[in-house]
Amino acid sequence: MFGSAAKAQTESYGAVSAGMGGTYVAGNDFWSALNNQAGLPDIDGITAGIGYNNDFLLKEMATKYVGFAMPIAKNSALSLNVSQFGFSLLNQTKVGVGYGMRFSEKFSGGIQLDYFHLKLGDLYGSAGALTFEVGVMYKLSDKWIIGSHIFNPVMAKLADYNDERMTTIINAGCTFVASEQVRFSVEAEKAMDKKPSVKAGIDYVIMDFLSIRAGAASNPTKLAFGFGLKFSNFQLDLAGSYHQVLGFCPSTGIVYRFNGSEK
Repeated sequence: MFGSAAKAQTESYGAVSAGMGGTYVAGNDFWSALNNQAGLPDIDGITAGIGYNNDFLLKEMATKYVGFAMPIAKNSALSLNVSQFGFSLLNQTKVGVGYGMRFSEKFSGGIQLDYFHLKLGDLYGSAGALTFEVGVMYKLSDKWIIGSHIFNPVMAKLADYNDERMTTIINAGCTFVASEQVRFSVEAEKAMDKKPSVKAGIDYVIMDFLSIRAGAASNPTKLAFGFGLKFSNFQLDLAGSYHQVLGFCPSTGIVYRFNGSEK
């Protein structure tokens, strides 16, 4: 019971990813850096963000999250993020502390320690689990970036009954930077208890302050779209995806950079 509830809520952060079909593993925007900690070294200033995902327009299926990242040396950075999903009878809280480091001009890696707390009403009580996630990113050239990320490789146990555990999720993919205005992303995702999913997306910078995005994913089939607005150190992103059976899922994200600018 605990394992089934937790598995459903390991989605990526940020409306940028949501608007590009859920791709993130080879990106370097603020939320992608928190999704794959290997992207953290690309953040060159203290940055914070808040986000909200509302699956199928049901408040009981909403996820709220906040993130913070800061460089601690020339080639490394730390992050902290907290997310909360659900309502009074079913809710999950995740706290993550991450670290990313650039080992060379082309290669970076990162790791995050996660704590999950899951509550299933008064009947089943609550459970907690400690796990981690790890990612790598490699810049093949100025145009191509490849990345990989593993969430919960140890299949952390939530309950002794039925040996309930959280699933392991593996992502691998690439980003093609066609120009300063256009980038494409594609990746594959495999949760150990589900069929593989393929995701793809495009980000097109129409003007310096405006980007539009689109994407798609399989298993389940989803179409996605979104846009982003940038003003100085402030960024607003809105996105939505459409599930062929269950309907519309909107996402919102706000990011503020206190100093510096993202590379």
